[in-house]
Amino acid sequence: MTPEELFPELAAAEREHLEAESARAAAAEKRLREREADFTPRLVARAVVDAVMRRIFGASLDDAGRVIRVLDICAGAGVWASEVHRFAAAHGFAVHITAVDYEPDERANLLRHAHEVVIGDWHEALGMVLDERGVWVWGPARREYDLVIGNPAFSQARAATRAEWPRASGPPKKPGGPATVTKAEARERKRLTDKMLERGEFPERAEYDTAGSMPALALECAPAVVLYTTQQCYLKTSSG
Repeated sequence: MTPEELFPELAAAEREHLEAESARAAAAEKRLREREADFTPRLVARAVVDAVMRRIFGASLDDAGRVIRVLDICAGAGVWASEVHRFAAAHGFAVHITAVDYEPDERANLLRHAHEVVIGDWHEALGMVLDERGVWVWGPARREYDLVIGNPAFSQARAATRAEWPRASGPPKKPGGPATVTKAEARERKRLTDKMLERGEFPERAEYDTAGSMPALALECAPAVVLYTTQQCYLKTSSG
């Protein structure tokens, strides 16, 4: 007899346990994919921080009373903030770290490493606000940092869609999915692209305004921006 035949109750309990574990793993994977989680290995973050801090700030790190203001953008669990904090402690200079992430669940993680936590869109950490059209514009209190650093998801880093570019409004291909482009919208997009080509502009930039990308906007608030990302970001987004 097989073990399953000898101990049917134990076998059933084990199957239930495996099914529950499989369901939990699938749910976790789905959540990560929805958030486009691209976890940065700690040693990668450490190597990047070690390489850039002295190169960017040089001797100013030794200035008495100097406080380096750092924004950890799309901070996640805080690996970048913690490595900046470690570097500052090891080299004896003061740092003020602001961490921003749109997931409230990350607040507890980030409070261990950052002096200030912003739960919301990364634009808010730069001092931007949504206008009546739903477009991010500079607010009355633009934030200033010495360094913006992090590993953003490519959908966060990409440039904003141009105001004159028609938004997709067709029915999604599957329930809960993104809207699709209607035939009329496709024709208008082609017309706008053709006009850009006539002006000698890049057609792949037609849909997006690169001035609204994360790198461009972050450079409005900091003299140095270091974004660790993957090839996917540069292939799929206009910010690349």
